[in-house]
Amino acid sequence: MQKIGDITNTANDVGEYTDGNPGAGVEPTLIKARWLNVIQRELAAVVEGAGFVLDPGRDDQVLHAIQILARLVPGAYALDQGTANVYAVDFTPPITALTDGMVVRFKAKTANSGDSTFNPNGLGAKPLMGGAHNNLLGGEIAANGDVWVQWNSSIGGGSWVIIASSGGALQIAPGVALGHAASLLQVQADSSRYALDTGAANVYAVAYTPALITPVDGMTLKFKAKTANSGASTFSPNGTGAKPIVGAAHSPLQGGEIAANGDVWVQYNSSIGTGSWVLIDSTGGAVQVAPATASNHAVSLGQFVTSFGLSGYVKFPNGFIIQWGRVTTTAQLIGATWNFPMIFPNRCAFWGAFTNNSSSQSFYSNVGDPSASNAGCIVSSTFSGSAVNICFAFGY
Repeated sequence: MQKIGDITNTANDVGEYTDGNPGAGVEPTLIKARWLNVIQRELAAVVEGAGFVLDPGRDDQVLHAIQILARLVPGAYALDQGTANVYAVDFTPPITALTDGMVVRFKAKTANSGDSTFNPNGLGAKPLMGGAHNNLLGGEIAANGDVWVQWNSSIGGGSWVIIASSGGALQIAPGVALGHAASLLQVQADSSRYALDTGAANVYAVAYTPALITPVDGMTLKFKAKTANSGASTFSPNGTGAKPIVGAAHSPLQGGEIAANGDVWVQYNSSIGTGSWVLIDSTGGAVQVAPATASNHAVSLGQFVTSFGLSGYVKFPNGFIIQWGRVTTTAQLIGATWNFPMIFPNRCAFWGAFTNNSSSQSFYSNVGDPSASNAGCIVSSTFSGSAVNICFAFGY
């Protein structure tokens, strides 16, 4: 803005008006058209800057413009006179036009239960939007809460955006970076920790949003596996590097623990190897367990010691052993030694045998003293000739 001293040299030393002093040869300050135009333009700029059109029939436009422009700095406040979801407020002085960036405040009479509108000074109800620029869902405005809203003509056909609402829930856009807040929908859907596998069998790769930067201990991630695993496997989230997937026994996978289209939960543990993803759950897949050491523990197949064939055994994780085999006797009641496929570590609790023959007659094999030996037993048969005897033994 220009002072009169910028336009005429008849102003005083500080650029202001003077009445002059004819006796001292000082002229009074001349009023120039240029200066009057400067003042007029300044005043017109205030009116037009508030969104008004200059009206020759009004002499209060500058006042109203200042009042409107003052609302661009949060200040206007009044009580809500509407109903739930339909908020109406009469500000004094009244708002006569809406301008982008205009901020007003009101005390809500009722809480909102869903989509809502705001109508200042009867200018027309316009949608209220949350910080994510979405319609309200309910709970964003509390009864007797203080609400700050700002006009934005570019959202829909024009909307009031809630800047703050004391006592109300905060609507936010879904977070897309690690420093962003997560919406309740993201938390419930666990979308930040669940994504689709894009890798290959045994080489699982997943891109999460927001992107994972560095695995940390205890970090749990989920993915839908594209393919089943057939052996040892790795997992690489967001290209951070392939790390082994280990089962609950902290051993490499063997195959079948991950099913095609199964949901997989893994947790990072930097102390297993040089860092591994532990398989917490895998729908449709086999479960790896550590060897059982107590009665209520699950047992792994690796704890069963077996040898299968015509002669063989099964040793159970609790130490109980079943053995079977065959021995040939050459004549009636002439004994033959059956050596157990496995020596019982403690004792043979019971053994028996029966004669295998093709005749219709019934023959039997003798049963000897089970405590005689942990390594074998003497089998004899009532069959008169050479006979194959099928044998079995139990012990521990």
